[in-house]
Amino acid sequence: MKQLKNRRLTLPRLLFSLSILLFLVMIQPQLVFAIEEADLAVSISESVEPVVAGSNGGSNNLVHTITVTNNGPDTATNIVMQFGASTGGATPSLNFIDGVQGPGGNEWSIASLDAGSTATLLMTFHIASDDPLGYASSDALLLSVDQTDTDSGNDFAAETTNIQYPSADLAVSISESVEPVVAGSNGGSNNLVHTITVTNNGPDTATNIVIEFGASTGSTGPSITFLDGYHHPVVGNWWVIPSLAVGDTATMLMTFHIASDDPLGYASSQALLVSVDQTDTNSGNDFAAETTNIQYPETDSDSDGVADDDDNCPSVANSDQADGDGDGLGDVCDPDDDNDGVNDDVDAFPNSNTLPMIMFGDEACGVANQTLPSGATFNDLIGQAADDASNHGQFVSAVTRMANEWKRAGLISGREKGQIIACAARANIPNNSDDSDCWDRDIRPRRGR
Repeated sequence: MKQLKNRRLTLPRLLFSLSILLFLVMIQPQLVFAIEEADLAVSISESVEPVVAGSNGGSNNLVHTITVTNNGPDTATNIVMQFGASTGGATPSLNFIDGVQGPGGNEWSIASLDAGSTATLLMTFHIASDDPLGYASSDALLLSVDQTDTDSGNDFAAETTNIQYPSADLAVSISESVEPVVAGSNGGSNNLVHTITVTNNGPDTATNIVIEFGASTGSTGPSITFLDGYHHPVVGNWWVIPSLAVGDTATMLMTFHIASDDPLGYASSQALLVSVDQTDTNSGNDFAAETTNIQYPETDSDSDGVADDDDNCPSVANSDQADGDGDGLGDVCDPDDDNDGVNDDVDAFPNSNTLPMIMFGDEACGVANQTLPSGATFNDLIGQAADDASNHGQFVSAVTRMANEWKRAGLISGREKGQIIACAARANIPNNSDDSDCWDRDIRPRRGR
């Protein structure tokens, strides 16, 4: 009986205890069951920094790796991540290494992630060479998880990668093969060639280079030879170079055909960098020009070895270039050799003695020399008298007659006449005379005999 009584007493107690437990479960379940927790940490890493614009393949691609790490203590389930990206080019490609893409397009669903495990999403950017933004960025945010996230401070991550635009310093230069070029040169080593060179000073390979070229000449346009690259199919004065590595050069040749009568007097060329895919870091060497002077061959019409431009008688051979009167015309073609104003064909003395003073030998007489209408000068006539005289007396007499004539013609004064006669008397003319004094009594003829 006693045992039965105890059972009756225990059952109500048991029912009461159960009702209390049920009530607690309903209002405070955490007091009854253990709560699951998980610290989910979000991070993003970049594959390169900076990324080169135009990179779209292989190891040069930019990849942002979004990682969710479960730091525990419990397994995390039904994780939902939200991600985004900013870029001036195409939308990045997505590769869900773990989990799947959510219905929103920018959500990532991870069904379960054990403590200590990671889930990964790869975001691959396709950076255009002309990307206008200058950077590429991504971000990721934990939206929800079944468990309690114990640290909200690591639920968001962002990464920004700068874009480096490829650059190249392209230097344009022109050199000439000869200076000056001889007019009429049109073959072999005598040709004028302008060599246009483009050099890539780096730091990156240059692609799709376009050079504009031109030339000035008074003859037929120059011939063009492209040692590298090619002629633009549409624009006639463009030179296209598809690619030029750092330190390399590209060359084109411009061969001029200079006519013998080219009117311009020079030949010139110029070249200008029009465009290149990369950023040109130095615009100061994008243009070059070269001018070559034309030398016209010297003409020697009379074949005397002296070019016409330098010949004082271009049409009459005179290699000695003799010019007795110093008037710039050679003696062989000078119509007035003594430059006395009387042409040689009517000049009594074509090669007159044009010294400024009347001379008796080496002695100046103090009277000005004059040119007569016949082309003869006083000195010419005095010299002729000296040649004709057989003795000093004849010479003095001849000079005296001429002096009288000059005085009557008003060409000289009485004083000058006296000077001339006195000079003649003193002169040792002709040289075979032993006494220069024509009035010496020893040789003066005596009267009455």
